[in-house]
Amino acid sequence: PAPANAAKRPPLTPTPQTILAALDGRPASIDTLIDRTALSPALIMAELTLLQLQGSIQRLPPNHFRKSPT
Repeated sequence: PAPANAAKRPPLTPTPQTILAALDGRPASIDTLIDRTALSPALIMAELTLLQLQGSIQRLPPNHFRKSPT
């Protein structure tokens, strides 16, 4: 069973799924995500913000991102 405080995350659309797939277990910079996904910097920044608010990813210094532990 899921923990009582676990919030249900909404289903992901293709763009955030692509970004999460590009986070292959190691923290990645925005530049790395741009290279891996071919998405625009503005779109990646917007999606990273949403994924962070949803708890799907974590921001690490210096401006790197990784998937949140499940």
